This record gives sequence, C-alpha cells and structure tokens, in this order.
Amino acid sequence: GLVLTNVIEGAPADRSGLMIGDVIVAFAEVTVVDQETLPAELLRLRPGEPVTVSVLRGDDLRSFVVVPTERAEDE
Repeated sequence: GLVLTNVIEGAPADRSGLMIGDVIVAFAEVTVVDQETLPAELLRLRPGEPVTVSVLRGDDLRSFVVVPTERAEDE
C-alpha cells in the first residue's frame, strides 16, 4: 500500500474522510501493490464518478467513497 502524506483541505479525499497516515491498500477495487498502481488508476478517474478507496488506519481496514472533481489548473 501507499501512505497518504498530504490531504488538501476541501478536496475530494478530505471530504470523504481520508487522513494523512492512512495506507491505501485498494483503489477502485484494484489492490495497490507498488508505487505505480495508484497513479495508473488515478488516470482512469472521471469527475463525478464515485470510487471506493480501502485504507488501513492503524489496524483497522476502512473503506471510503471518494467523488473526484475536475482539478484546478494550479493544483
């Protein structure tokens, strides 16, 4: 999995409840096995289409639904 090191306030990840320190273990039902898995899946996102993100928070496995939005040009 990949550790979240930054969550932008007000962004979809923040609004869904993801937190710095969460370890993403699955994204859109795809297991995150290396540092290329997540970026490849992020490229497939469509604004407004919900995606499930599974994370380890401490010893707990949790799932969150994130609804992506269009990225601003300066992000």
